[in-house]
Amino acid sequence: MGAIDPAQIQPLESQPGALFFHYFEKCVGKIVSSGFSESNSAKKNAELILGSALAQSLGSAQWTSISMSQLSADLQNQIVDRFIYFLIGPEALLLHYKYIGPQNVFRVDIKTATELRQFLTDNLMKANPNDNLLGFYKRLATLLRLGPVLRN
Repeated sequence: MGAIDPAQIQPLESQPGALFFHYFEKCVGKIVSSGFSESNSAKKNAELILGSALAQSLGSAQWTSISMSQLSADLQNQIVDRFIYFLIGPEALLLHYKYIGPQNVFRVDIKTATELRQFLTDNLMKANPNDNLLGFYKRLATLLRLGPVLRN
């Protein structure tokens, strides 16, 4: 996603530019939305991401009709923990990929997976407090997938 230097036959930049974030965000949004556009695939993907017990506790409500801000803080925490676990993995992987630790991708003091969850929840909820579950997941997936790029 960038210009190629014809003399060098290489990209002008070694990292994606600032506009790549918006491009990637739209791609992630379309991919995630397509996985929840049909009821059978939505149920299957909800169980895959959240686990059977948590997906069932939310009931049959569609991800587009559940507002994150209407959920209890405990339920929000469980959901965001599962999102993070699904997108990256357990705390050892979060540390390996520098999502937590002293030199993390967000350049904020985040030492544990719990602190990462709180940081992401606080910031995403402030940015769009009335976001539904699907919108929240899209934005979280975009941030976490672009973590290494954000760091640079």
